[in-house]
Amino acid sequence: AKASAGCRTQCISLLRRHSRLRSRTGRVFAKAEPDADLTSAWLDDKDASVLHGGDALELTPSEAHALASSGGGTIVDLRTQSQHKASSPPSSVCVPAGQPGASGLLFHFREDFVRDVLARCGKGSKLARPLLLLCDLGVVSTVAAAKLSAAGLDDVCVVRGGFEAWRMEEGLPLRRDAS
Repeated sequence: AKASAGCRTQCISLLRRHSRLRSRTGRVFAKAEPDADLTSAWLDDKDASVLHGGDALELTPSEAHALASSGGGTIVDLRTQSQHKASSPPSSVCVPAGQPGASGLLFHFREDFVRDVLARCGKGSKLARPLLLLCDLGVVSTVAAAKLSAAGLDDVCVVRGGFEAWRMEEGLPLRRDAS
């Protein structure tokens, strides 16, 4: 909770500079409230259990963009390399969390996911903090935030609604593959 409070304080401070981009509800942050049906279809029981009572801080896509574009955070795209290459937020860093199962459901985290994030984005890296985790819909990011927090990387936030919400929000930039 102490680390989350530090992340919250840092994010609130940076977002105050961007008050024009406050969320539509007037709240800067909201606790993650996962959709039970989506959770049960997307994650195995072990990973889904992390979502209940989780402490992940969420930012809207606009808030995440404001932080990242001001140098106050780094967007970490947890989707696959091919998804990231096809379309992603500009200057995001791709560290794939894993792969969906054969039917597109039951996401499986890579065994080396936490180690890879720590190696690429850990305390010694030059990436701006906090790390703003972005997946397809926001569910995998919430679990990833809990996994990273358990490994000692506490300055992470989740982009609410994931890439789908980013893509749907008018005015947010996207980098697209030219091929």
